Amino acid sequence: MRRSILTLLPAFCLFAQQQPPTQRAEMDGVAADLSVRDIDGAPGTAQVTIRVTDAASGTPLDGPAPRVWFSKRRNEAVAIETPCLDKIRSFAGGQLSARADADLDGYLVVTMNQDSTVTFLNPAVASLSQLESIVELKGVGQDMVYAPAVGRIFISVAATASLAVIDIATRKLVADVALPKSSTRLALSPGGTSVWASMEGDAGLAVINVSSLRIEATLAVGLGPHAFAFSSDARQVLVTSAKSDTADLFDAVGHQRIASVHAGATPVAAVFAPAARMFYIANLNGKEVVGLDPESGKLTARVPVAPGVVALAVDPEGRYIAAVNQTQNTLTMIDTATNGIIGTTNAGTEPDQIASTARYAYIRSLDSDQFTLLDWKDLRAGNAQPLRIQAGRHKPVEAPEAVGAAPVLAPAPEGNTMIIANAPDGILYFYEEGMMAPKRTISNYKRKARGILVINQGLHRTGTGVYEGTVRVPSEGRYDVPLLIEEPRFHHCFSTSFASGAAPPRQDFRMLTVEPLFSDRKFTAGQNTLLRFRLKDAAGQPVTGLRQLQLLAFQPPGVWQSHQWLQEAAEGVYEAAQVFPVSANVLLSVNLLDSGFRLRQSAIQVHVSELP
Repeated sequence: MRRSILTLLPAFCLFAQQQPPTQRAEMDGVAADLSVRDIDGAPGTAQVTIRVTDAASGTPLDGPAPRVWFSKRRNEAVAIETPCLDKIRSFAGGQLSARADADLDGYLVVTMNQDSTVTFLNPAVASLSQLESIVELKGVGQDMVYAPAVGRIFISVAATASLAVIDIATRKLVADVALPKSSTRLALSPGGTSVWASMEGDAGLAVINVSSLRIEATLAVGLGPHAFAFSSDARQVLVTSAKSDTADLFDAVGHQRIASVHAGATPVAAVFAPAARMFYIANLNGKEVVGLDPESGKLTARVPVAPGVVALAVDPEGRYIAAVNQTQNTLTMIDTATNGIIGTTNAGTEPDQIASTARYAYIRSLDSDQFTLLDWKDLRAGNAQPLRIQAGRHKPVEAPEAVGAAPVLAPAPEGNTMIIANAPDGILYFYEEGMMAPKRTISNYKRKARGILVINQGLHRTGTGVYEGTVRVPSEGRYDVPLLIEEPRFHHCFSTSFASGAAPPRQDFRMLTVEPLFSDRKFTAGQNTLLRFRLKDAAGQPVTGLRQLQLLAFQPPGVWQSHQWLQEAAEGVYEAAQVFPVSANVLLSVNLLDSGFRLRQSAIQVHVSELP
């Protein structure tokens, strides 16, 4: 303990001093420089920059992004005496009872569901439940986008002709922006400053400022459904109109129309190919993919394909385009340098969506419980062999009400993992490249996902050995900043201060204790069993009025699970009727879907036997 106190003493001595703009630490020949700079006009928000170099030569060292946590000092003595590695182990462990006040580590998966809810799932939480929050919308969400600059999710709600706005820090619905007409398709400008919303019931679209939430412009286009594509320099946006067979090119900043063309029969998808500096448009009922030159505003390329193309994707090199044909069950590769076809391969049964990592293309099929995996290298060579990977027990067509415009495939930040939402299963599947089956699953708690987003909470690489991110802390004060670099191996605990006026991005929470009110841990399969739990606060007083309390019964390693809402039966006592369908050892866990609370508990193991 003495050694750890001496190690952290310099950071403690800085408490009464002005925080230096950059702090430096060295370990085993590796140096890390930490900079935490306030962002003007955003109290409690700071830009975090970490530079990793060779301590002797100053040469930048590359590797995985560092993991960083911000933990407010509530007791100076405890903060000083706790070894740095213990702090890191505590936060990196993923336990709900040991969460930092803010962090730049990991990511969230957000699902937009058929029951008018939005769920926040944390894959890093080491718990039986990864569900962190539920947000209720005023109608079924149709499409969604995430604006990192303001930390907000925007969701089109057709039933109310509005744009629901969710703050990801507080996990609250903070606004409903009224739109001129109902909207289903959304697009975020490359700079992240505006959301483009198509008016599917009208020949128009609206542009909404993500900060002020005001409509900046309303633009006339053809009748939808619509699709969007932005140029790589963010200066232009193409909007296709399926019922009008048109495509309109706009100045993405000034919102002036540049050109309008007849794009073919039912244009439903569009992309921008950076290598060719061209927009490409797919026509569902036409026999070609057409290319629009943004300089001339004219169609200058036509690539013959079979009718039925519903989705386009640009390969990671920016030169080739993959055209997904739903009626032919194929994927066709187009070389934008020659506007010729390289090859065509099978893409599953009724393919409708495509997503990409640096190495592979992933295709969702409506009429299959598998997804298709294709190597981009092989696709570019014209000899790709499709690989089928199981992604659930049910086909997406078994839940037609959940099939919409929003993506249900999303790459994880680590770069080699794709997350696939299977609506009929109510489960998210995590596929890691190189495996023959999904690596893990996360329950969506019987909710049918219409779309998913991945929100990266970690640092992102901006240069060799340079990583940046934005952190928001809940209140003013002194914070410990544990830093872990896994390659090259490095750890250190910095400290920093935030001035008054910090706005809470997440609610302060109350820690509650869960006490099971049943001594017998043996139950019988098939029988209705009443399970009761008492919840107490830190002072030992019963906590009443909880409305989002859920009982999770789980048979490891995931063979069977069920969820029951707990109802208050007495002061601080909550109960649920549970039927165990199988004889097995079962784990019980209580979860509270309210970000204002944390539960201190251990999973309760019970034994379920057959009827005698």
